Amino acid sequence: MKLYDEIRLAVREGKKCLPYLIITALMFAIVSAVASCLFLTAVNLRRDYYDYLDKQTQGGHDFIVTCGYTAGVKDKLSECGFDKVVHLSSADYDAGIYVSDSGKKIGLLQNLPLYFIDELLSESSGFDCEMIDGEDIKPCLDTPESDSMWIDEYIALSESLAVGDKLTVKSKEKTIKEYTIAGIYSGENTVFAYPVIVPFNSYYDSAVANNRQINSVFSCTINSMHQYDKTVTAARQNGFDIDVSAFEMGITAINYAYILFIGLAVLFAGIAFFSVLNTFSVTIAKRSHIMTNFILLGAKKNNVYAIYFIPYFSSLLLGAAIGFLLMHLLFSYVSSLTKSLLCFEVALETASGIVGISAFALLFIAVLAVMLYCKFRTLSGINLSDTVREYDR
Repeated sequence: MKLYDEIRLAVREGKKCLPYLIITALMFAIVSAVASCLFLTAVNLRRDYYDYLDKQTQGGHDFIVTCGYTAGVKDKLSECGFDKVVHLSSADYDAGIYVSDSGKKIGLLQNLPLYFIDELLSESSGFDCEMIDGEDIKPCLDTPESDSMWIDEYIALSESLAVGDKLTVKSKEKTIKEYTIAGIYSGENTVFAYPVIVPFNSYYDSAVANNRQINSVFSCTINSMHQYDKTVTAARQNGFDIDVSAFEMGITAINYAYILFIGLAVLFAGIAFFSVLNTFSVTIAKRSHIMTNFILLGAKKNNVYAIYFIPYFSSLLLGAAIGFLLMHLLFSYVSSLTKSLLCFEVALETASGIVGISAFALLFIAVLAVMLYCKFRTLSGINLSDTVREYDR
């Protein structure tokens, strides 16, 4: 049988199945969008909880979160009065506490997307200075050789601060807030063992007292409870009576909710996907004279052509693309309302990764089906030209 005849046969069958293929694509698109929205809900539950906790305790984003301790960043911060730097480093992220010579101002910078940095500095920090140029913060995970000259300065400043010292920051409303250093300790997994300064003023502050916790609040990663416990312990050892039971209960509850929603998203996507696969493979099989057990059990009879599965799997790939587009439009719309893209970006990247893996898996199955078809045709000696002529009649 000529390739032209095979294509004609596939196109002819594809026309018959076109409505089912379109419905399959749309259903898979809906599945992708709904599953991603469930994941998005889980992510934002955590962020919303922290925002709620922040408001309940009247806390503010006095700790500016991004990364960077390059000379360019230092120059920018110098314009704001941040002339000294205490560099803190963890296994995952680098951060710096920037304070003035008098120790009367403090801000924390750590790794975040540049657009979020600008938003945080302009809307939440309340510091009287211009926004930091994003280009100066880009090399946040790099540690150039030239930065080694800063080490003595880091250590000297960090050693000048002690438990009980008072630090003040400007709030969003331009008012001065006072913080007491409740604990100073060195992290276990630090690249450089610089002291971590732990200010406590509310439950919110206790949650974001170290690099990992601050990153978790804004990037929606799972909290390191070990680091959190260590933070609380350090404060209590220094005589601070901190009641964080309500906060710990909230963290536990939100972690369970996070796992539950992600589990539901995966379960829903799995059930819906296999339901679509089963329902429409049966329908297409009936319309195309294809055995539904072809891929799993192999072809056993004539008129079983794996090439018919190609339009079906292509429709799933199309559905994945449509679903990804719907997710992107949805996230962009909601993000434009909230003016906070971070968690949506995390969800979008995760969802797109899942869709991408699924697409490759479907493509692999389609290619495998064609290989099986070719092998079956060779072994059985089927003459598809007769089938084509039969359809032509």
